[in-house]
Amino acid sequence: MSNSCAVCTSSPGGIVLVQLVPREMRLSGCRTMTGKRLRNQRGDRSCLFVLLLLALQAKAAPDIAIEHVNVVDVRAATIYADQTVVVRGQRVGEVGKTAAPKGARRINGRGKYLIPGLWDMHVHLGMIGSGSFQIYLANGITGMREMESSLPEFDRLKQYRVDVASGKTVGPELVATTEAIESRGPGKPAPFGVQNAVEARSVVDLLRELGADFVTVGGDVPRQAYMSLADECRRLNFPFSGHVSRDLTPAEVSDAGQRSIEHMDGLLLACSSAESHLRDLMKQGQPVPIETVVETFDPGKASELAACFRKNGTWLCPTLTEQRFPAEADDPGLYRDPRLRYVRSNFVREWESRRQTARNSDLAKKLFETNLRLTGLMWRNGVRILAGTDTPWPYCIPGFALHDELELLVRAGLSPAAALAAATIGPAEFLGRTVSTGGIEPGAPANLLLLDGNPLADISNTNRISAVVIQGNVLTRRDLGRLLDRVAVAAKGQ
Repeated sequence: MSNSCAVCTSSPGGIVLVQLVPREMRLSGCRTMTGKRLRNQRGDRSCLFVLLLLALQAKAAPDIAIEHVNVVDVRAATIYADQTVVVRGQRVGEVGKTAAPKGARRINGRGKYLIPGLWDMHVHLGMIGSGSFQIYLANGITGMREMESSLPEFDRLKQYRVDVASGKTVGPELVATTEAIESRGPGKPAPFGVQNAVEARSVVDLLRELGADFVTVGGDVPRQAYMSLADECRRLNFPFSGHVSRDLTPAEVSDAGQRSIEHMDGLLLACSSAESHLRDLMKQGQPVPIETVVETFDPGKASELAACFRKNGTWLCPTLTEQRFPAEADDPGLYRDPRLRYVRSNFVREWESRRQTARNSDLAKKLFETNLRLTGLMWRNGVRILAGTDTPWPYCIPGFALHDELELLVRAGLSPAAALAAATIGPAEFLGRTVSTGGIEPGAPANLLLLDGNPLADISNTNRISAVVIQGNVLTRRDLGRLLDRVAVAAKGQ
C-alpha cells in the first residue's frame, strides 16, 4: 500500500475514486459513557476512507446552473423563488433570474430548495468507521470541526486538508486540533496534561507550532493553568473552546475569552438557585445531587448568564443529540432506528448494552428536558448557537445525527431558520470566514444542498436531500445512495 495519504484512481472518463489511505487510522478522542476513549476492536487497524464515488471529469468541470430553484436565505429567514444559481469552479457565480451559461450542466430545481452545505461543529472522527467521510457527504455535511485527535492522527488529518485545498481530494472541509488539554496525570501526561501556568503557556505555543486550528480545553484543568492558557491564547489570537473546568464557572470561562462551551458544561449548576451550596459540596469533595441541580433551575440566573455570553461573544454548542441518550433510552425510535445499519456492528452491540442499563431513568429525562429549555432560553436571550453532535456517542449516528440535532434545536425553541443558521452561517461566522461564506451569494463556496422540501417550514426537510454540490462537484441522489450502500456493507463486517 502506498505511503501517500491520497490515492486517485483514474479511468478513461476521469477520476472515479478519491481515497485517503493511512497505514493505521486509529483516531481516538471519542468519549464513551464512562469517559474512556473507544479503542479499535478490529484485528486490521488500517482503515480506508473512501471519500467520493464521483465521475469527475479529467478536464476542467463545466459550469453548473441550478434553474427555477427556491433559494433559502438563512440570514433573512426568507425564500427567493424561481432563481438560477450558477456555480463556476468552486465558487457560486451568479444568483438571480438569469439564464444558464452556454455549455453549463443544467439541473432542474423546480419545486426544490437550495441551502448552504451543513457543518457539524463537534465531531470525533476516530473509530466512526471506514466510511465516515462518505456518510457525512451523503448527509450534506460539507464541513466539520474535529475536537480532538492524537498527534499521528492529526498529521494525517492535516494532509487530508492539504489534499482538499489543492483539489487532489474532494471531501468535507475540516477544522481540527490535536489532543485536548487536561489536568496532568497518568491518563494525560505532559505536554497536554498541565498543572501550572508555565505548562499551560507552553502547550498553547506547541499547538500553534503543530498547526492546530484551536485549543480544546477539558473539564479538569486547574484554575491557575486555565487562566494562563487563556491569557496565552488571547496574546496569540489563538481561539480556544471546550468544556467548563470544574475549578471555574461558565461566566469565568466566558470572561476569559473561551470561544465556545460544549455540551452545556456547567450551565445548569450556574443557573441553580442553590449554586453556592452545591459548589461548597464540590469543594469538599462531595457529590452534587443532580436532582437538586434540576429542581432548582432558575430562569433569572440563566438570563444573567446569557447576558454574559452575549457580551463576550461566547457561543454555545449544546450537542443535544448526545444528551438524548440515556434520556430517551426507552424510545423505540432510538434503538430500532433503521439508520443503525450504517453504524459498525460492534458499536451497535455496545450501545444496546448501555441502553439496557439506562432504561427508565426519570432523572435523565428531566435533565434532558431542562437542558432543552435552557438552550431555548439562551437563544432567545441572544446567545449564538452552533450545531454539533459529539458523534460517535451512543445513538449519535454519524452524518444523520446533525439532522437530529437541528430537529432538537427546534424542539428546544429555536426557529427553523435559527437552527439552520447554527449549521451554516453560524459556523462561518464562528470560524471568521468572509460574510458570503455560509450563504448562497456570488463568491460563496460552492457547497450546497438541494432539498425536496422547505426547511423553513419543517426543519426535518434537511433530510430530504436531492443532490449535494461540494467544491463545484455534483452528487446526485443516486450517487448519495451508492455512498450509503458502501457504508452499510462496511459496517456489517466491523
